[in-house]
Amino acid sequence: MNNIWNIVCNIYCYLHNYINNIPRISLLFNKVKLPLLCKWEEVIHADQNFTLEERAIILHALDDLLFFCNGLIKLQIIFDLDSKNLSFIDYNNTFIRADSSLHSIENADKRAKNNIFGLCEYKHNNSIKTLYIVVERIKTYNEFKTVVLHELGHALYMGHTMKPSIMHAYNYDDIAYLTYADGLEFAKIWHINVQDLRYLKLYHNYLNA
Repeated sequence: MNNIWNIVCNIYCYLHNYINNIPRISLLFNKVKLPLLCKWEEVIHADQNFTLEERAIILHALDDLLFFCNGLIKLQIIFDLDSKNLSFIDYNNTFIRADSSLHSIENADKRAKNNIFGLCEYKHNNSIKTLYIVVERIKTYNEFKTVVLHELGHALYMGHTMKPSIMHAYNYDDIAYLTYADGLEFAKIWHINVQDLRYLKLYHNYLNA
């Protein structure tokens, strides 16, 4: 049965590379019994330099994340950040439209030995997160959305996962939604049952789903 879901979900994700804003098809996602009680509520202040189109994609990614979380997380993104206000950035959760020449991005490139698309930095005992997205390196709508979703996942303390998943270290646009592998990681971090999450029913061949 998992192989059938994999084929259908892979086709669904593939179409996202050519058609923007494809609606979620509920049949392809794990069906939950009840919404979860909220455990964490936060605001991220996003860069005012994001264009209107980029803001729409970011909010689309946020909507996908909240759908996946099934009520456990309440996260709001407000586009009110002056990216030159370093003192504000140091003590608030922020999302920055970064140039590749930014010091944090150059250092991350060196660590990865590659040109990264996004980054999440943790500060003050991991209580404050700064997210970056390097827009100049991103080519497509779906690539932009999945990078945003990946970095938002890090903001929720998710680590990298095996394929197929949004949180795989090198997922850019081959997967459109958070999957079972993402669900396992999220459930481990937040101490919940993975079946309480609305993940895309796309499984690794070696996962006992």
